[in-house]
Amino acid sequence: MSFYGIAGLFISSCGAQFRGV
Repeated sequence: MSFYGIAGLFISSCGAQFRGV
């Protein structure tokens, strides 16, 4: 579950930047 939590946060952060650009 920890992996999912960290991965989700990482993807959310990177995904937001990538989408924003």
